Amino acid sequence: LFHFTKLMNLFKVSLYRRRCARFIDDSWKSVYNRKENKVLQRSPIQFLYACIFYIIFYATLISIAVFTYFFIRFFIFGFGKQYPKSIQSRILSSFPNLVSITDFTDIGHYESSNPTTYTKYTESITKALEAYKNPTNDKICGKNGKYETGCEMNIDEFGPCKTEPYGFETNTPCVYFRISNVFSKLH
Repeated sequence: LFHFTKLMNLFKVSLYRRRCARFIDDSWKSVYNRKENKVLQRSPIQFLYACIFYIIFYATLISIAVFTYFFIRFFIFGFGKQYPKSIQSRILSSFPNLVSITDFTDIGHYESSNPTTYTKYTESITKALEAYKNPTNDKICGKNGKYETGCEMNIDEFGPCKTEPYGFETNTPCVYFRISNVFSKLH
């Protein structure tokens, strides 16, 4: 009985060696099999199907990403109406915005004791307020708070900001804004 099991074990080992040897000898066939005309155990038509699948798959992923971008861009952040930097119209309109009426939006360093350093600012303010000095183009606001068009602006009520140098000489420069783009009608 002992010799029989020993013989069986030798048979198993030799069978294992034969299988491994065959696998080692045929391992190159896993890359290219000439008989079946396959590369990496796939036929050319299978490679074509795989390429078509991945092209469709990645095109779908890209289209989802683009759709998500446009959804976020237009529906969450709005359609992005571009406002011009200087709006020529003085009348209230439909989209709210706070606009400077002068050509400059920031005031750089100036010396209140030297008028030449702030002359460009005062000239710009004077030029912007010229249109408001003639109230014939504006309409007086309606009664009971009903505003249908732009209201008359009385420059005489501006206090020290109604004449040059518009507070620049005392280091308290006046800043002028107008409300542009107001939603619908004010009630």
